[in-house]
Amino acid sequence: MSMSPPIEIATAPPIPPIRLRPASWDSGHRPWPLPDCPWAATLTLEDLLFLHWPIDPTLLSSTLPDGLEIDTFNGQAWLGVVLFKTQHIRARLIRSLPSVTAYTQLSVRTYVTSGGKPGMYFFSLDASNSLVVRAARAVMGMNFHEAQVQADHDADGWLRYHGARSSKQEPTQRFDVTCRPLGQPALPEIGSLDHFLLERYCLYAVSPDGVIRRGEFHHQPWQTQPAEAHIAQLGSVSELGLGDMNQTPIVRFTPRMDLAAWLPKRALPADPVESRR
Repeated sequence: MSMSPPIEIATAPPIPPIRLRPASWDSGHRPWPLPDCPWAATLTLEDLLFLHWPIDPTLLSSTLPDGLEIDTFNGQAWLGVVLFKTQHIRARLIRSLPSVTAYTQLSVRTYVTSGGKPGMYFFSLDASNSLVVRAARAVMGMNFHEAQVQADHDADGWLRYHGARSSKQEPTQRFDVTCRPLGQPALPEIGSLDHFLLERYCLYAVSPDGVIRRGEFHHQPWQTQPAEAHIAQLGSVSELGLGDMNQTPIVRFTPRMDLAAWLPKRALPADPVESRR
């Protein structure tokens, strides 16, 4: 893998540790109000790398389960790969256990709508924590895989995510991506492509009996930096069979995001949406 010469790196200022209190978070930026029931868990994500490729919406729609519609930006569908580290998860009323819940993850996703609420649909997720994998499969029915995922920093500011899926029942899916942030962090402009790709507040999954379930979550607006990435392998993308993925992706990076999540519920065909956009 060839690397460009080291350059001066502009990174976001470090965010001090905080005790997550979702009730105190601003929610005015959300496209619809917060759920009317208590959140179930909080988690902190770190060193998030976003890779996005434009995909023919007809091709991508053919990969979705019934009941989900592809969400497009100016007529274009998008495939996203997100890599990150989770330092702790805390279930409501339960103390965080970093040794149990810390893990690194790779996810492959696209953008969909159901019942009037735009969200995300995950083709696959690979995580380095078997407990998280089993829980996500049980609660959401998601296509989660246990994997050996590592995140290594070097002295020049590069971050390398690499590893392989642990399943013995499937062909080994390997991934190896190196990145570094380049510019100053900024909020995405409302109506921009970055806003479309990042400002999502729910995900969708399909249970074994074909029921679409929606998992709501909440976070503050994303602040991301431009970044560069070198992709050596992305087996979990290749397995989708979406054709040529050699074009240069849009690359973004953010050092940290705190999330609150709610237990999933059945997504109704025509959920009322009180838009705030």
